[in-house]
Amino acid sequence: ITAYPPRYANWLEYIKDIGHLKDIEALPAFYAAERYMGSTGVTLLIIALMSLVITSLFGNLVALSRLIFAVARDEVLPKELAEVNKRGIPQRAIAFIVVISVFIPFLGRTAIGWLVDVTTLGATIIYAMVSMSAYVKAKEEGLNRSKIIGILGVVFMAVFMVMLLLPKLFTSDSMAKESYCLFTVWALLGIFLFRLVLVVDRKRRRFGRSGIVWIVLMALVLFTSIEWLTEFSSARTERAMNNIIAFYGLEEGAVYHGPISTEFIESQMNRLQLNNTATTAIVAAFFAIALGIIINNHGLMNKRADEHERELGAVKHAAYTDSMTGVKSKHAFTEKEASIDARIKAGVEGNFSIVVCDINGLKQVNDTLGHKAGDDLILKASKIICENYKRSPVYRVGGDEFVAILTGQDYDMRSELLASLNRIVEENMTSGGVVIAAGMADFMSGDRSFKEVFDKADTLMYVRKRALKKM
Repeated sequence: ITAYPPRYANWLEYIKDIGHLKDIEALPAFYAAERYMGSTGVTLLIIALMSLVITSLFGNLVALSRLIFAVARDEVLPKELAEVNKRGIPQRAIAFIVVISVFIPFLGRTAIGWLVDVTTLGATIIYAMVSMSAYVKAKEEGLNRSKIIGILGVVFMAVFMVMLLLPKLFTSDSMAKESYCLFTVWALLGIFLFRLVLVVDRKRRRFGRSGIVWIVLMALVLFTSIEWLTEFSSARTERAMNNIIAFYGLEEGAVYHGPISTEFIESQMNRLQLNNTATTAIVAAFFAIALGIIINNHGLMNKRADEHERELGAVKHAAYTDSMTGVKSKHAFTEKEASIDARIKAGVEGNFSIVVCDINGLKQVNDTLGHKAGDDLILKASKIICENYKRSPVYRVGGDEFVAILTGQDYDMRSELLASLNRIVEENMTSGGVVIAAGMADFMSGDRSFKEVFDKADTLMYVRKRALKKM
């Protein structure tokens, strides 16, 4: 507080005038060190600051290289970045960071300030995501303390984000207009990179399922673009006003009594309007690019979802269909049984009948004529059963056993359909065709499960089987 040049009355005047000072006087900390400790103080301060810079650089390098290593290991970035040397250090990730960062100091201190603004905002977003992830994980594992910490992290990061994006709510200062522009470009690059990630992740399909991601990214692009437009317009307006003040010599409250040059004022206003129009066009272009990429990504995700549905349908069809006969499989039968049991338990199951069919003599055909002849016999039997029960699902539940579940019209005509099947079988006995034993049972009000009805039909099938053998 007492370290200020003698030409100032107090330290507040010194701080207010810093922007117009040069050399060591423009740096209060260094000026104080030199005043009280001489060149030794300045040297110690330089060493301390260099230590801070170097340790920060190494710390960031280690953290960022590990992050890139982990992301590359998960096959989001090129796998070469996931390689480590004998000491377990991801040296390629470190080299990658160095290569893309080495030119940044040459941008100058002002440009580095813009990068600091953007990376600070990016870090805030990342910490918020980590906090939310911690909350979700803690909620799954029932860890109340971790849930509270996660929520607090999200709240704090939200406050910091508002302070960074809307600093004028708290102070008269704001981020540089270039920082807003850089953040908009950064968000656009993020959307484009995520598009590449979606393409690379075609097989595993780990990303892109949350629509909130697109909404947040679009909101960031739109908000920062508008803020950049506002800051840019304010800066241009201030510059135009300063030009007018300088033109008429109105600095420091001077009063102008001469003629007014409307041409000069119009030129300043036209230049201001032209700059604002160009800036608005750039903002619209940013938004259009972001919207185009997101629409393209949305189309990619819809295409990916359709492919997944087709693959899932193919897998489901394979699981629910008997590969030999094309009727429903044992797995489908098991699920149907569970579904009917649930409806019986709830008291909402309607009328149905179960027909159990078994092929006579399949083992003998396999043993004497071979399995190909046995397969032909199964196919013939399946065709007869399916043609007889055209409106009912037919399941192959064993090597030579089929089940039909009758509802609706087939249920109403169940006796006629069973008699028709039996006539075909008896005709086949005289012509050497396939012989099928069938038993049918109806679901009654006293039945407590699907299996009870099935067992009754199975018993009647064996009765029929013995009768056919006697024939």
